[in-house]
Parts: sequence; structure tokens; C-alpha cells
Amino acid sequence: VSTQSTGITTLPKYFEGVSGVLGSAYNVFNESCEDIVRAFLADQDYFEDGPVCLGSKGSLYSDEHSFCCEDGNLLTARWLGDTFLLARKLIQKILPSQATDS
Repeated sequence: VSTQSTGITTLPKYFEGVSGVLGSAYNVFNESCEDIVRAFLADQDYFEDGPVCLGSKGSLYSDEHSFCCEDGNLLTARWLGDTFLLARKLIQKILPSQATDS
């Protein structure tokens, strides 16, 4: 289910935990991306994990398995499978009269 939430998200720890399967692209820092983002948050409830989506991802034609957080002008997503939804949300922000909902 496509989800939009107020808050912030990033690459979840469980994605980095499977980096042996996915390759080193998801393991680029000494700390997890989630830990780095959470360290800067005054309120931990502001962080949104989103639904577990191993093996499922959004596409050009469907946001069914996508997750994106929107808080004012800040848009965040978790991984490559969320980028189509993130791009649509960005287009809506930049060109609201030309954007279409999926």
C-alpha cells in the first residue's frame, strides 16, 4: 500500500543488514543511515520506518509498495523502490498545476 507520512525516513537498517545479498551499494557508511538520521532528531517519533517491503517496490505505473515522507518542503524516501513516488511528490511541489496523482 502506498503510504505518505509526515516526518522523515531514510534507508532502514534491515536493508543494510541484507547488503551481502544486494552488494555494497546499501552499506556505504560506518553507521547505518537510520542511526545517522535518528541522531539528529530531537523527537524520535518524527522518524518513520514505513512498511517492510523486501521484494516489493514501486514502479513508474504504481505506488502500491512505495513509501515517502513529506513535511512541508522536505521530501524523503527510503530506497530505490520509492523513487517514483518521491519524484511524483517533487513534481507536485514544483509544478502543482501539471502534476497528476497516480
